[in-house]
Amino acid sequence: MENGRPEWPKSDGYDTECHTECPELQSNSAMRDDDNPTREDAIAEHPGTERPSKSQRKRDMTELQQLGVRLVACKPDQLARLDLPEVLRDAILAAQRIHAHEGRRRQFQYIGRLMRDADTEAIRKAYEAMFPRARSGRRRQK
Repeated sequence: MENGRPEWPKSDGYDTECHTECPELQSNSAMRDDDNPTREDAIAEHPGTERPSKSQRKRDMTELQQLGVRLVACKPDQLARLDLPEVLRDAILAAQRIHAHEGRRRQFQYIGRLMRDADTEAIRKAYEAMFPRARSGRRRQK
């Protein structure tokens, strides 16, 4: 003990004697390239199931959020006719009570997030049946 401090053994910071029983810690051979599939490997295993691009996923999420905005514009009796999950219905009713711009924007994003987990095709079809002129945010082609 020097200066009242305990003397620690001099080492490189990794005590190899303590980890001799664990083969994974002895070397990096446990992590081979065979164990880490790449994107190309995943595509080769499942042909035709390539993920959509990030831009396409963003467009899909924006479309869900826009459907949620249209649902917020519905009256409560119209919402009751739609088969919505309870948490989504509560979020829509909460958005109807929010008047601050930023609060509404954040609530719309939350509704869009909830729409990802819901059966959006059934909701979209029911909405279009109630409002035949509304075509789920798609622009009319001339």
